Amino acid sequence: MRFMAVLMSAALVACGVPESGTLPLEPDNRAALALKIEKAVGKALPEVIVGQYARYYAESADGRVRALYAHICKNGESTCAEAKAIWTSLDKLPPPVMDGGCIVVRVEYDLADDKLIGASCNGLA
Repeated sequence: MRFMAVLMSAALVACGVPESGTLPLEPDNRAALALKIEKAVGKALPEVIVGQYARYYAESADGRVRALYAHICKNGESTCAEAKAIWTSLDKLPPPVMDGGCIVVRVEYDLADDKLIGASCNGLA
């Protein structure tokens, strides 16, 4: 039994997956993952034009990425320079807004399952 545990640990290390099950993101992988999440959010919330939002992403200890999108472009603009993806820590994510509308979008993505868990609009109904 112990041999199997050692063998499994060696396989996980060889694959680059830590024993805790979380997948630490390398800086090069963050941009690609952000694009994948943004496409999924666009499908889940077609009224959200992702290019109009500042997008704050953070990895959590449970193997998920949590994000908060804040609408910052002027109405009518399809995109603006300030609308970009920013990676930070969970404690530095902007606070969520609990209101109707889509001025703020909360996002949760599961790294292990490689899928969007949820995306919801909040703010200025």
